[in-house]
Amino acid sequence: MMRTTTLKRSISALISVLLLALALSSPLSLLSQPAAALNGASQDARVQVGAPAPDFTLKNLRGKPVSLSELRGKPVVLYFWASWCPWCMRMKPALVRAHRTLNEGEGRNVAFVGIGISDTTRRLREAARKHAVPYTLLHDPKHKVADAYRVQGVPSIFFIDSDGIVQDMWPGALDEEEILRLARQLR
Repeated sequence: MMRTTTLKRSISALISVLLLALALSSPLSLLSQPAAALNGASQDARVQVGAPAPDFTLKNLRGKPVSLSELRGKPVVLYFWASWCPWCMRMKPALVRAHRTLNEGEGRNVAFVGIGISDTTRRLREAARKHAVPYTLLHDPKHKVADAYRVQGVPSIFFIDSDGIVQDMWPGALDEEEILRLARQLR
């Protein structure tokens, strides 16, 4: 009886270690190793508060290319997400309300840009329709932009001022009040 219990514990521990190793090696892992950044930046480049946001060009969900540099002159809320991420989906209504409050209610002209990673265009479109997303959604199928921004998991949010400088960045979900507070600080 004692041997069986010990054997079961050993097998359980081994399975746990194997599952952890598999999760850490997965491209969907929150701890994946970032690849080289975009625009010729070195692999050691870090997105930092007070530093320029790396420029990029990705296609929106209709296939049209969109660049961050096109938004220069406007504050930007840059949001990395995935349709399979429960925190992202819970945060989506807060982002939609914050977008409407800032742009329609307060007339601030803040650009919201969602970048879907580790997902298909079809699933991103479905999630956008479900939540009636009014802002630009892009797809980063090869994680190039996510890697350039050193995104370690979703959701991740970057607050970029009208000069293209990162003013704040948050790994994890934020509520509507926090999104509004941080976006209102952008000039």
